[in-house]
Amino acid sequence: CPCGPGEMKNYPEEYRDPPHLNPLPPAGGEEVNSYEYRISSRAAALLNAPEPRTAGGRNLDIHVDSGTGTSMSGGKCTHGDAGKTLARTFIRTALLVFLCFGALTGIAAFLALTTPWAALPAVIQWPALVQSHAHAQVFGFVVMFILGISYHVMPRFMGVPLRNIGAAWASYGLLLAGVILRSLYQPFAQNPAAAVTAFLGSMLEVSAVIAFLSVVRSTLREHKRILPAGRSGQPFVHIRYLMAGGVWLLISAVLAVFGAATML
Repeated sequence: CPCGPGEMKNYPEEYRDPPHLNPLPPAGGEEVNSYEYRISSRAAALLNAPEPRTAGGRNLDIHVDSGTGTSMSGGKCTHGDAGKTLARTFIRTALLVFLCFGALTGIAAFLALTTPWAALPAVIQWPALVQSHAHAQVFGFVVMFILGISYHVMPRFMGVPLRNIGAAWASYGLLLAGVILRSLYQPFAQNPAAAVTAFLGSMLEVSAVIAFLSVVRSTLREHKRILPAGRSGQPFVHIRYLMAGGVWLLISAVLAVFGAATML
């Protein structure tokens, strides 16, 4: 791929494999200001894919920027800034839940078990507090973090922009609301109203996982539509891991609903 030196900054580093720059020999004694880049076979396959078109059949002008990812003029693409904003929101929220709720409830449960002066109020049961801590760590930190990373890497693995971005943001809102309701109200589950609220929180978490799976399905369908026949199955084994993990995540969320139902 002969490119001028000015184009090098617009070519993402991760698509060069290995990142060697070999100056082309001068032609006719004149200095040639050009370089030869070697890129990976996967990058070459994506570059050879058919040009994306809008609904009206018009070609989209595509350029790759190392700072923002893929961008398209004449059409909307979430491979760049929108996808990064989504992923960062998930990851930052996961860290916030871990530090501000998961860690604090864990410390409170430990102190209540080991220190007489840190006894819990009568309205809070110690087993329920520990379960609330564990639920916040699993769904508020681990699941939130994994979904954020998934939204970041899916477009890069599949070679297409993230699809159904509205459902992706919906999964964020549903998951965050579910974690808040379940984790905050479970320690007070002996109160019927609190138990019902925790149960509704678990239902919201199931809805969030379903929204996530819809994004995975839409992006996978776009990947199969864009890439030519015979190459759409190449990316590859990690898609199977992604789908299997999503299914098990849904099963885990459903089991959490059954656990919340026992508090009613």
